[in-house]
Amino acid sequence: MIADGTHALDASVAPAAELARLTGDIALGFYRSRLSVETKLDGSPVSDADRGAEQAARDWVRRYFPEDGFLGEEFGEERAGARRRWIIDPIDGTKS
Repeated sequence: MIADGTHALDASVAPAAELARLTGDIALGFYRSRLSVETKLDGSPVSDADRGAEQAARDWVRRYFPEDGFLGEEFGEERAGARRRWIIDPIDGTKS
């Protein structure tokens, strides 16, 4: 049983690493230009980099893992009842 669980985890690590590289590259791309930052209703900052990276992550998950769910800080939840969910909160450096 442990071997099966380990294999399933290993199979998930590579795609997660690919997604991290993709969204990191997108966020870095915003820093080559002037970063637009707005304040959300809860008082926290949100930037074009946040939204762009999260949207790219959503598109990537839809393409490669269409049965999976997704939860992101900027655009909320999709497919809440899915067996597996990707939880994404891109770090763009606006506050932390």
